[in-house]
Amino acid sequence: MLPDLERYGGLSGLVSATVVYLSLYGIRYYRHARLIWYAILFLFAVKVSYEIMARETIFVSPDIIPFEVVPSVHVAGGLIAAVLFYAFPRHLPSNTQAMSLSE
Repeated sequence: MLPDLERYGGLSGLVSATVVYLSLYGIRYYRHARLIWYAILFLFAVKVSYEIMARETIFVSPDIIPFEVVPSVHVAGGLIAAVLFYAFPRHLPSNTQAMSLSE
C-alpha cells in the first residue's frame, strides 16, 4: 500500500469513524438538531477532500512529528462507521425517547 510509510498512528481513522457514526445517530434520533449533524458530515467531507487534494492535514502539523498524510484512512473510517450504523440499527434509549416526545 505505502511501502515508504515508517510510522502510522491510526487514531485518525477511529476519530473519523466516531464523527460519522455520531452524526448519523444525531440525524436519525435528534430531529431538532439535524441541520447541525448534516453540517458536521459536510465539513468532514470537505476536510477529507482537502486532505486528499492538498496532501496535507488541517488539524495536525507534520513539523512536530514527521508523518505522511493518509486521507484514505479517514475515508475508510467514515465508510465503516456508515456501514455499521445501517447494518446494526440501535433503538433509542428510553430516557432519550421521553425527551424527544416531550418536545
